[in-house]
Amino acid sequence: MLPRLRTFPHARIWVIGSGDDAYALAILLREAELYHRARIYATDATDAAIERAKHGSFPAELVDEYAQRYVEAGGRRRFSDYLEIEGGAATYKPALREHIVFAQHNLASDGSFNEFHLVAARKVMTHFNRTLAYRAHQVIFESLVRLGYLGLSAKEDLRYTPHQRAYEELDGTERYFRRLR
Repeated sequence: MLPRLRTFPHARIWVIGSGDDAYALAILLREAELYHRARIYATDATDAAIERAKHGSFPAELVDEYAQRYVEAGGRRRFSDYLEIEGGAATYKPALREHIVFAQHNLASDGSFNEFHLVAARKVMTHFNRTLAYRAHQVIFESLVRLGYLGLSAKEDLRYTPHQRAYEELDGTERYFRRLR
């Protein structure tokens, strides 16, 4: 996806329901030298979740686990370069938040609010019944630019969604799809 995102003068990314994914994408884009041309919109249904995501903190005991995931994902630096550790908490450095907009948005009831080149909705649909998931997928489809990308978790797919035929799954990725029409 990074080569494709590079073709846009400015990449808009929507991360639904996970502050951690927003920071992970910020790191990825920074290492790919695309962060300065990107805006990440990190949303959740509750204000409390948004406040936690804005703070960007997690227990320091998880640093080793997160660092291992970072290495497995192809990280080029040390994961600790992106953190400030104080006491029992690790916090992502403020520079990672420069291009992240945190906002309350309920995917089950709110509509599309922008056009995005990438929507990451990992581990989101598992919280919805079939009717709400159908509606959520409709909002996501309306939000993706043509040839934009959708990232889901390994346990989610596009079966029973209103536009399942409008996507192609990307080979060699963990549940990433490209919108074709």
